[in-house]
Amino acid sequence: MNISKKSDWDRQAIERYLLASVDPMRFSVVGAEGFPLICSIWHWYEADHLFAVSHQNSLLVKTLETNAKCAFDISVNTPPYRGVRGVGLAVIETDAQVYLPKLLEKFLGAQYQGLQDFLTDRLEEERLIKVAIQSISAWDFSHRMVK
Repeated sequence: MNISKKSDWDRQAIERYLLASVDPMRFSVVGAEGFPLICSIWHWYEADHLFAVSHQNSLLVKTLETNAKCAFDISVNTPPYRGVRGVGLAVIETDAQVYLPKLLEKFLGAQYQGLQDFLTDRLEEERLIKVAIQSISAWDFSHRMVK
């Protein structure tokens, strides 16, 4: 994982942020017609990779099966603005059962049991998106946004 020289944070700060963030990842892939497709998806960070889960028939999975290039942004939605963004290469794997429970706990906790049951019930149809981060950078506008 290459950290941009212009990054506001070092590797340890980026990793702490990725592990703690409960803001969905904005995830971009290159669509069949060459235009970006962007979606928000839950993420898990581990060992220089981002992990996400999506249904096997989703446009996201189908697109990544033909073009592994992707970009991501994980940032807060309220001031002071800060976050990370980068690019990577994604592979689709079938072992979503390892990460779906982690994602449900991280992003939903004990809430939305109906959604959790729905996703868990179709676990065999879910696919793991494993993104090898190629380059990443952080920005932090906190110093500009002092009250």
